[in-house]
Amino acid sequence: MNVFIPALKDENPFFDEIMLHSKHTYIFDIYKNYKPTYKVVLIHWPEQIFDWKEPSNDELIELENAIDIWKQKSKILYVVHNIERHFGMTENFRKLYQIIVDNCNTMIHMGNYSSNLFKEKYPSKKHQIINHPLYQNSFTIFSKDEARKKLNISKDAVVIIAPGAIRNKEESKLVLNAFRGLKTKSKVLIVPRMLPFEFPFEFKGRTFLKRIIDIKKYYLSFKDWQYKKPTYYFNYNFLEQDDLALLMSASDIVFIPRIKILNSGNVFKSRKSY
Repeated sequence: MNVFIPALKDENPFFDEIMLHSKHTYIFDIYKNYKPTYKVVLIHWPEQIFDWKEPSNDELIELENAIDIWKQKSKILYVVHNIERHFGMTENFRKLYQIIVDNCNTMIHMGNYSSNLFKEKYPSKKHQIINHPLYQNSFTIFSKDEARKKLNISKDAVVIIAPGAIRNKEESKLVLNAFRGLKTKSKVLIVPRMLPFEFPFEFKGRTFLKRIIDIKKYYLSFKDWQYKKPTYYFNYNFLEQDDLALLMSASDIVFIPRIKILNSGNVFKSRKSY
């Protein structure tokens, strides 16, 4: 069966894992290139349809017209990753989310909390829970000693990793405060996608003062100096899979710093670990 995903494939190996075990064919393309031979339209993040950019009112109307055509030949499945965008939720993004929710046939969830929440809100929809793939084929597993040698991390250090993007100041504070509270001399904090530090001291005359000293530049450089190796391994952008695998392999503890979540941050444990 041909499954149409109205977006270009991104760097996340999520679908690489799924396609290894699926009998279906997945077509990634812009939403205007839909074909009536596609039996299913599968939507993950509504904003991905517009390449993560805010749609205009005209673009939302065009999408609704396209969806009317999809519904004639295809079922629409919506994987509910978020209640709303983590950053910059605007009125048109809200309309976009609602358009997808209103028109989907099935809502797919990755946990009971999400399923129960949306079942109560949208009882007429079909709801299905699936397991998130474990990325077993997408990441190389290094020995801890090998990974630490490559990263120049001490064998004796307690290493904590907070994977996934840190999405707001509250999550950033949670990670940093938890790490500072760890009572051990040798410790390392790894954050592969840390929230960039912001300058909190805007004031009149700062532009004029830049002729003498750029306070903002000085402050941010101080933050970079404060959170540096060998204690802090911070990255602020999407990492290549092998780089992330190396960081994960070097770690002792995986810390999930989620405060407001739906499905992001679910922890899966192998039965062998019980």
